[in-house]
Amino acid sequence: MVNGLQNLATSLILVSCSDNTVTPEPSPFTIPTSGSTYTYLEYATDKLGNKVSETEVTDVESVIASNISYSGKNGVWAISSTENNDTTYFCVDQNNDVLFKPSGGADIFGDDTWLRIPVTTGTAFSDSTASTQDFNGIPVELRTTMNITRIADEQVTVGSQSFKTTKVRLNINVKALAFGQVVNESNLESTLWYAPSLGHFLRMVQPATTLGGQDENGSYRSLQSYNLK
Repeated sequence: MVNGLQNLATSLILVSCSDNTVTPEPSPFTIPTSGSTYTYLEYATDKLGNKVSETEVTDVESVIASNISYSGKNGVWAISSTENNDTTYFCVDQNNDVLFKPSGGADIFGDDTWLRIPVTTGTAFSDSTASTQDFNGIPVELRTTMNITRIADEQVTVGSQSFKTTKVRLNINVKALAFGQVVNESNLESTLWYAPSLGHFLRMVQPATTLGGQDENGSYRSLQSYNLK
């Protein structure tokens, strides 16, 4: 997975305030149990979306805990990556939406923020957070705004099987302020496909971007196989 803000953006999604909502309907969700695995193909992409040579890796993610209580939520499952050692926590809320919390997201989103995948309710969600970090003795405020748009329910094929996914587009804006002045601003955009019947993301695409004045490659990540316990 890509590092820093890009790594967060591939799994970043969606939060608590709804612009347009509908009456929730029951949805088929799979809560994966411990020992379940997901194998992904991942590689970097250039500004044109082409694969960057010699960046392809295989990442196996494993469910390390299921149906636990975590950060104020019940029925949580935790999925850990062998490629970058990150852990992401998922749960289903009372509206049949999926919430998730990336282990590396506290600096950007705060300790208490669960991000929202609008599987069932609404079409547009937004939220914002603020935190202060110390950089070389200088207090820097990070103001993060997240906007998510549900694009469609889309069928995606893995091997010989087709899965219904919720396709969403995530936009993240991060402003860094020192002494009240904006010293850096970054915008990240990702498209993600979440498969309720698998309990995980099926595909994640992030285009190349510029962060902190430096060009950064994009990333492509796609599920190749899985084993649900």
